[in-house]
Parts: sequence; C-alpha cells; structure tokens
Amino acid sequence: MRSSLSAIALLALLSACGGGGEGNPVTAGPGNETGTDSGSPANDSAVTTGTTTRRVAGDLTGVTLNGDNTLTIDDLPFDGPEGTGAERYTYMGLAAVEATGAPFAQYESGDASAETNQRKYFAVYGAGAYTTASAVGTGDYNGFGWGGAQYTRSGVSAPDIARQGEAVYEGGYAGVRVSTFGGGENDVSFTTADATIEVDFLDFETTGAIEGAIGVRNVYDINGAFLGTLPAISLATAYSDEDGFIFDGAASSLDRTGSNAGDVFESGTWEGAFAGPNSEEIVGLIVITGPAREGQSDSGGFTQTGLDDDTVDGFNAQETGVFIATDP
Repeated sequence: MRSSLSAIALLALLSACGGGGEGNPVTAGPGNETGTDSGSPANDSAVTTGTTTRRVAGDLTGVTLNGDNTLTIDDLPFDGPEGTGAERYTYMGLAAVEATGAPFAQYESGDASAETNQRKYFAVYGAGAYTTASAVGTGDYNGFGWGGAQYTRSGVSAPDIARQGEAVYEGGYAGVRVSTFGGGENDVSFTTADATIEVDFLDFETTGAIEGAIGVRNVYDINGAFLGTLPAISLATAYSDEDGFIFDGAASSLDRTGSNAGDVFESGTWEGAFAGPNSEEIVGLIVITGPAREGQSDSGGFTQTGLDDDTVDGFNAQETGVFIATDP
C-alpha cells in the first residue's frame, strides 16, 4: 500500500455527447442496447455460486474460458449453435495487441457457414489472481449490436474492504470498440491501455472513495494492425458497499484535437469489485460512447488521414472495456 494518492489529472465529468452517422447496412439490430447496469449488486446481474461471484452487463449471460483456450459466450444471437464447437470463440494470437494490454487476449467467433455463425463477434478476455474479465461486440448491426461484458471474482466471498489509508492499483485494460462506419468487421477495433485505480478506504465513512483513469488508448484493427490512439478515460469517484462491489461511477474522455480540444469526447459509466482476501485486486468494466474519431471525415474507418480536427465526427462508437489492477 502506498502512503499517498498519486497525482492523476482527472478529466471533465460526464456530459452529453452528440453524433449520428450512417448505420451499418448489414442487418437491422438492437441499436444502442449494450450498456451497463451499474449499481449495488442487489440487482439480478450479480450471481454468486459458493465463493465465486459473476457480474454481467449488456446482453450476454455468461463467459467461460475452456480448457483449449476458447471462449463460450452465452446468449448472443447467431454466434454458433448453443452447446456445439461452432459456438466457441477462438484465440486470435495478436501478439502486438496483447503486449500493450496484458493480461488480456483477443478472441473471435467462428466464420459464417451456410447455416451457422451468421454474425461475427470479437471478444477480449483476461485473468488475474482472483478475477477474470471479458468484453464482446459485433459490427454486424445497424447500431452497436449485441454484446456486453462480464467480470468475476473467486476464492473469497467478501474481500476485506476495511483497510486503512490509501492505495494505488495498477494494471491493464482492453476493450472492444464498435463504430457505425457501416463496414461489418471493419466497424470493430480492439483497444488497450494502462489502468490506474486509486482508493481512499476511510473517506465517506464506510463506503470508501474509488477513482482513477484508463490511459491513452491504443487502437488496433481486427488483424492487429495499429491504427492510432484515443484519449484517456477518467473514472470519476465511485463508492463500494460492504461486499466490495464498486458502483455509481461515471466515465468520460476529452477531445485532444483542433478547436474541440478540452471538450467532452465520450461519456459512460464504470463499475467493479474488490477481490482477494486483502482486497489486493480490483476488476471492473466500462461502457463509454461518443464520436468514432477525433475529427470528421466523409469516409468510414478509424485511420486519421484527411480528418478535419475542428469538426465533430458524424460516426459514433461504443466501447465496452474491462480492466484488472493490483495494489503492488
């Protein structure tokens, strides 16, 4: 535990983000339905089995890492017949992406056949000593499509959140970003960044104070090619309950370009949980929405060439990300 809080320049608090843009013409879909259900775990998104607790957001109901390093993701439509090998997401082996987003790796659903896997999904998954976290999305719908996130903690039913003083947790972040460029798989990109979470265990009496930041994000296409960066995400002050769940967190980022520099770029929410017998780990999820790029272009795709930095992008994006951080 560190004796003092490190200096993170928190970004502006949440405000509305605009933007529109053409939808993906591949198929009609759920639009902007993917999101979090931030709040105390008294709601239905907290499922406890023995000492393992799972929280989900969005449309999925569960994520499992199989022994062959594939993922099974429950209740997303058209990602393969339930209970068959075609439903399993395969490891993509994107070494350059993994190098900037440890402990997370990238996965993809099976390729389409005449009868199965009619939608293509992409996911990230990572594990800590006491936690796992995953996020998934698809570019095959008009809006942001089906998707969501999950995090789990295991080995302890209620972490020790009565620690005294302050602590700084450091780790990694990975996300699946879905844009409305209208290009199917080209609408999906992976993001990675460092994660820093700061905790004052004694402030606000029994709830604590938790805040932090996701660093400047690296953006990659689905083949692992580096596309550029996106601004850091500020995680505004959130609180924890007696079971170690972190809730009521707002997330936002600021534009870095042209005359829009300093304006809110994206906004959303974050939540998480303490894990480990001494609360030495924090796991969480973020859902954030805003313009697809910092700047405006008539063409789709993330690449910054030809962008007008003084105009807000008309294409939108939603990023669903997860992080795992430890108190070194």
